[in-house]
Amino acid sequence: MWRNAAERPFNVPSTDATTEPSSHSQDEYNSARYWELAGGPMHKGTLDLSEMRFCCDTCSKEHATHLQSLLQDMGIDLDADDAVTRTGRARVGYAFQLALRRNEVAARSLRIVKNVKRTYMAVSPEEIEHRRNQIITALNVDIGMLYASKLLAECANLSKGKVLPGTVKYWRDDPSYYAKALSEVVKIYSKANRKEGIMSSMLTTPRFVEVIAARVNRLF
Repeated sequence: MWRNAAERPFNVPSTDATTEPSSHSQDEYNSARYWELAGGPMHKGTLDLSEMRFCCDTCSKEHATHLQSLLQDMGIDLDADDAVTRTGRARVGYAFQLALRRNEVAARSLRIVKNVKRTYMAVSPEEIEHRRNQIITALNVDIGMLYASKLLAECANLSKGKVLPGTVKYWRDDPSYYAKALSEVVKIYSKANRKEGIMSSMLTTPRFVEVIAARVNRLF
């Protein structure tokens, strides 16, 4: 489910938060870690399933392959806002809009995944549903991150000196852009989410977005 492009280099951003991550000779990252943190663990509980659930490593890998194959062809570009060419505060609003469009595509794709009947799969219906919920959580948390950043980016005084998500391309590759806020947004979502589904417009404001807006000055 993660972006398959080559790993993007990690670099600590400058204080104006407008510098894209540049080449680094040793440390390279991509956005997979960000999305894992945003969506939460794939499996409930703390069991190491690779060792305790499966009879051998081959069975464990087959299970993982089946699980991943369910989502490979959904056509979701998680990092859709990488397409925005601007940088700095002006970029965030465009990034937010592209993320909303991505969620609209994702909502349709996940409905298809839910309704397709499969046979001879190593993955249970419960695991498929859990993975769907994980993706929905990650997509909504990402919207929450960009929405909070957008609110701050609209005010020069509030955003001064802050490293904001969405201000540069590949911002999800660099923990400097999300480390402080992501865990808090995840907590807000887990407490305030009311199962509205994937957020893909601003026609209505989910409760978790209202809470994020109220706490935005403390997130970054």
